[in-house]
Amino acid sequence: MRDYTQRLIGDWVAAFMLIATIIVYFCVDRDLAYYSALAFLVSEGIDQIAFHFLKKEDLKDRILWSSAVATLFDGALILYGLNELTWPNYISHYAGKMLATFVIWLVLWHLHNKRSSLAPAE
Repeated sequence: MRDYTQRLIGDWVAAFMLIATIIVYFCVDRDLAYYSALAFLVSEGIDQIAFHFLKKEDLKDRILWSSAVATLFDGALILYGLNELTWPNYISHYAGKMLATFVIWLVLWHLHNKRSSLAPAE
């Protein structure tokens, strides 16, 4: 979803993430704010690398691949920060995020195929 958010509001994503981190830092938990921000930065870095190398692929495929890699790291960072990094937690976190990503991929695939079938024949 970050990919679509960035398409809508661009670099404001980073500003909103900073605001959210500050709110979490003062209102909830400092460690959670730190690890959440760190996970965001790591995921963004991985997304940038993935999108650079996969720039010729469809958006849906870039989202799927970047999520598959970024989720490995951001999940570990968040769970470590919460002191909840166990194999069952890590696997369920990864599986849940990838399931959601795959659902989004299927929706985009369906929309792409629907658009292709409506295109006039040449």
